[in-house]
Amino acid sequence: MEYNATTKLLYWRWIGLYLNYNYKLDDAETAYDQKDDEIREQLKQTGKPDNIDEYNKLLAADVDRWMTELAQETGCTRAELELDAAANAAAFYRI
Repeated sequence: MEYNATTKLLYWRWIGLYLNYNYKLDDAETAYDQKDDEIREQLKQTGKPDNIDEYNKLLAADVDRWMTELAQETGCTRAELELDAAANAAAFYRI
């Protein structure tokens, strides 16, 4: 399965949220690799192992779940969390 631009954006959002949620720079990519494996396994079980659109939907659902949890825990708005996630991802990748 080849990732597309949507997947890359979701990846950066996921990494940024991970850094907000767990504060461990060194573990972010390893954690994403585990999430990637989980999503691929879900796709195999549904008979759609190479469906990038379904992959993106599952990853987007995970990002949305984290956004909701963080918003409730911190009292921040989604816009504030998006900004934090983007800043974290940019800092992580030194963009």
